[in-house]
Amino acid sequence: MNGSLNFQKELLELLGVAGEKVVKRYGLNRPPRNIDDIRNFFSKISVGLTNKNNIPDVFVALYLYSFLSGEEVRKRQTSARIFEDALARLLDGEVIQRGREGGTEKYLSNNQSGLLDKIDRVEESLEEYDKQMWGPRWSVKQDLIGNRREKGDVVFLSNGNRYLLSVKTLIGKTSREGKVNSEINIGSLAMRALFAGFTDAPLGDRKSGLGSPEQLKRLFRDMKAKGKWENFSERLKLVLEYLYADLDFVVCYKCDKKMWLLLSTGKALIEGILRVSDDLNNLAEILYRWENNCLRIHINRFFKKFEPCEKLEMAGGDSHSLPFENPIELDFTKIPSDNELSLYLKNYKRNFLEELKGIIDYS
Repeated sequence: MNGSLNFQKELLELLGVAGEKVVKRYGLNRPPRNIDDIRNFFSKISVGLTNKNNIPDVFVALYLYSFLSGEEVRKRQTSARIFEDALARLLDGEVIQRGREGGTEKYLSNNQSGLLDKIDRVEESLEEYDKQMWGPRWSVKQDLIGNRREKGDVVFLSNGNRYLLSVKTLIGKTSREGKVNSEINIGSLAMRALFAGFTDAPLGDRKSGLGSPEQLKRLFRDMKAKGKWENFSERLKLVLEYLYADLDFVVCYKCDKKMWLLLSTGKALIEGILRVSDDLNNLAEILYRWENNCLRIHINRFFKKFEPCEKLEMAGGDSHSLPFENPIELDFTKIPSDNELSLYLKNYKRNFLEELKGIIDYS
């Protein structure tokens, strides 16, 4: 299709131009260097979209509504990739391609030698029985290195700084549908690397020990009864820090006329999980379940009230260490109907479709 219009590519390029305009007007950082830069950008958009003269802000909002949050599109399985592309264009980033040049690996920091030394000591502490149980060539270290390589969806590079984001999209509540999904897949986490030495049970997802909170609770109670809970908590902290301390999280709730963004640093997410690790029931409700060797956590446990697109209240504690604090609301109903861009697009669409229909009919 050389020479023909690629509408999606053209719109993404315009999205990049709009993002650059927004950043320049408000004096923001592009590319972003941390989660606060991401928060500042979308906080500005959430206010700017209400002003009909802020054409770049309105364009960004209309794009997110039309391709991501709107009722007709929000349940499509491609929405995560659409949001990744949008973030990369808006803020001058790059979507990480899996299986090419090591995926995320080349963007990860190299200051993990201390954690790797601790992982080596975990390996050395395992009994031969524990190693053979998971296979003669199995290794805690290699499992976790492989898991870490798959983390991150979008990377932002500037002056030697490498900033990684993990991007999630979920279905939120609307006026027509009350269902809310609070389960996010935080990627591969080898169950055998986490549980080896703490249980004799042959674990797996679904019905094999790690497929639900109730199954996790039974496993945790057994570990606690055998005096292994403290050592398990230490291993959990080590594994989480190795896998998630280098990246931050953006969770997008698609609620039709509204969109909520929940943001967290990897460190705050780790702290949020570890904060409840003394209570095995609460920990099981957050870790929730494994599926296809990936850990799916329930983030609603971090909130007292969790109704995306209506109300979210944090569960208490130090506000600077809570994961997903201060959600950002994009209310698309507040876009002025008489803004210049909407009026232009309405007229352009009508004229364009009439002309296109004439061309097709004539042929």
